[in-house]
Amino acid sequence: MSDTTTDAVRLLAGVAQQSERVAMDSELGTPVIRLGLITTLYFRNGHTLEMKRRVEACFSRFYDAFKPKLKWQLFKRMRRLSASGFASTRRQVVESLPDEQFIWSIASATQAEVAMYSLFVMNTPQGQADNDRSCLKMVLPWSCLTEPDGLKNYEAWIRYLSSEVQAEHGFGGLACVLPCDGHQYLPWEYRLAQDYIGLMVDPGPHIESLRLLDRIKGVSWYTVLGEGFVRQLGGSDRLRGEMSAHSDIVFHSYRNGLI
Repeated sequence: MSDTTTDAVRLLAGVAQQSERVAMDSELGTPVIRLGLITTLYFRNGHTLEMKRRVEACFSRFYDAFKPKLKWQLFKRMRRLSASGFASTRRQVVESLPDEQFIWSIASATQAEVAMYSLFVMNTPQGQADNDRSCLKMVLPWSCLTEPDGLKNYEAWIRYLSSEVQAEHGFGGLACVLPCDGHQYLPWEYRLAQDYIGLMVDPGPHIESLRLLDRIKGVSWYTVLGEGFVRQLGGSDRLRGEMSAHSDIVFHSYRNGLI
């Protein structure tokens, strides 16, 4: 067993022990905080036809992979997810005008509940393309990592999504998953992130996009760096060389940079 695999096994054993401590329910017994595995990516050109087709491809792949878990769709309004409704939304997204902004998500729960399976996108209209970024976020249960080839499958997902939307930057890792409407639980999320080193705080990535035009949010379990950021760090060869002494740091290439 490689050192990397051993480290992953050790990590997952620790996560399993801590996940119940992170979980929180409301007074009515409704789950309001759960430990999840998230991927958040920021990208350009969300107003273009090409990028809308790429986003549609991401949603189609996610839908096919997790269809039994997905129950709800948000596009203009929340509604039950159906095959016909999903097909209609795919068409509307691709055919939307360059100056139209849209929010689209498919999820295992409503916005009032914790959705452990979800894919979310908010694009940037043409008029704001120079001063904002589009955002794509995927949520999965952390327990996916414990399945056969779970880590390998997750890495395939983050590489695929990063390549498909030509991510400028982003990250993947463990985070608290809250209901989309659960703003009252944000202080708890922040407190848990302080108590458990390594948890990302990511309740509203589309809001943060305004301040992440020329910088990344931070380093996470997986850190996505587009070509522009890789150049700022001296290029791929230099970056790999400087990190070669750290056996726990592994590089993956994607279409627009490094993970």
